[in-house]
This record gives sequence, C-alpha cells and structure tokens, in this order.
Amino acid sequence: MAAPILHPLILRRLSALASSSTNDLLRTFRKILRAPTELRDETGLVKISDKGMSTSWKKNMHEKREAERKEASEKRKEEKEKEKQSQPTAKEKRSDKSQKRQEQRAKEKATHGM
Repeated sequence: MAAPILHPLILRRLSALASSSTNDLLRTFRKILRAPTELRDETGLVKISDKGMSTSWKKNMHEKREAERKEASEKRKEEKEKEKQSQPTAKEKRSDKSQKRQEQRAKEKATHGM
C-alpha cells in the first residue's frame, strides 16, 4: 500500500506540534497513518481539521466491529448446532454397535452351521 499523502492542514498541525514535543509528533503521525478509509477523500488525503481528529469515527468503527463480531459468533453457533444435529447421539452409536455385533454373530453362526 502506498504511503498516505499528507494534507496541508496536517502539515501545519505537525509543524506546530514539532515545537511542543517529539512524542506528540509521533502520536499524531500514528493517528494519521491509522486513519480509516472513512476519513480519507477520493485522492487518499486524510480529512482533518485544525481542531484535531474527530472521535465519532472511532465510535462508529467500534460499533461496526462489534456488530461483525456478533454476526460471526452467531454463524459459529449455527455451524456447531448443525454439526451436533448431523452427528449421531451416544445412544444411537451404542445401538448401531450392538446391531453390528448381532449381524456379525449371525454371520458367524451361519458360516459355522454349514
């Protein structure tokens, strides 16, 4: 992925932060680089105001991710339920085994009886 193009407002803000502290500058760069696509315009520039980055997109992204997690967990639950329904129960397994043993004994008796 290509490096994001810095918007002139961002450059102005970064130059103002450069005088304050290096940590603030690095923190701002990280925010810019992690900016989601919703905060970018069609050219890839990060939309940011002089006031700073809005936190409403964080809330929206959190809600979106939470909805995706819930949906994925529901899918997993449904798949597990289908697997449980498709597999025979322990009682059915026992009855199948006993039925196979009875058939085996009947075959042995038939071969020995001849």
